[in-house]
Amino acid sequence: MDDYVGKEREMRTIALAVGAIFTVLILGGCLEDISTGYNDLTEGWFVEDTALAATIAEIDAVGKLHSDSGKYEGFKAIARRDPLRAEAQVHLVKPVFSSLYSESDAEDVLVTLIDNPSFSCAAKLAILRRLDSLSSESSKMTILKAINERRECAGQDIEVEIEVEEKIAK
Repeated sequence: MDDYVGKEREMRTIALAVGAIFTVLILGGCLEDISTGYNDLTEGWFVEDTALAATIAEIDAVGKLHSDSGKYEGFKAIARRDPLRAEAQVHLVKPVFSSLYSESDAEDVLVTLIDNPSFSCAAKLAILRRLDSLSSESSKMTILKAINERRECAGQDIEVEIEVEEKIAK
């Protein structure tokens, strides 16, 4: 009987050890997945230039608002911010043209950006390349007048990607 009890204890010990090994392996895999998921969620948070990334994220967030007046107020607040980096200025131009319903609101935001002391040549180029998307001649002239009166822009050289939209005449 003692031999039977000894083997039973030995089997329990082996089963316990095997169970512990499986538990460690399974939990280790789950913890790996959890940490990988966390890393995926936070990827890009700690970039070299967090301030610029935050401003660009703010521009994107304002562009996703449903209220046109909310977009207008948000874009205008960003446009008057000094200093505003050239990359952020260029990033601001596209949603101002594409997501504001009122051309007079777009005009006002763009003139505010042009009047900003840190207005960059890259933003000037981005505005001029998109100017034809406005239908109002008056808005175009007001923006061109503001650019002309400014005379010079901040000389921050950056690459400017402008999507060229081809209009097909039917």
